[in-house]
Amino acid sequence: MSEHDVRALRANYAGNVTLIDDQIGALIEAVRLRGEYDDTLVIFTSDHGEMNGDHGLIYKGNFLDPSFKVPLIVKPPGTAPRNPSATASMREQLVELMDAGATILDYAGAAPIGHGKSLASVVANPDAAYRTTI
Repeated sequence: MSEHDVRALRANYAGNVTLIDDQIGALIEAVRLRGEYDDTLVIFTSDHGEMNGDHGLIYKGNFLDPSFKVPLIVKPPGTAPRNPSATASMREQLVELMDAGATILDYAGAAPIGHGKSLASVVANPDAAYRTTI
């Protein structure tokens, strides 16, 4: 890929990310306006990373960091136990996408199903042990 191609690819990607950010912001604002934000569990993730021109590659067909690391944002409901100093933190945890479903069930008070592992303990305490392998 030429440098021009990489710049164009990244500009397009940034535009798409901005669109998604704006739409998520609109959804969260609607929840706030309904007075339900504090009681709402919010989980945002993606299905895969994207090379986006890194190492001259596009798509996701490899095990380089940009391809397999995905965003995961969890905002617990306000009634959930949480470490007051953990209002926001960035972690590099080993997480599987099934953990999102297990987390939803956990916060809803439902019994776990499948192989996912709830993230509630890590949300409450970012220093809590979680997975060492996946």
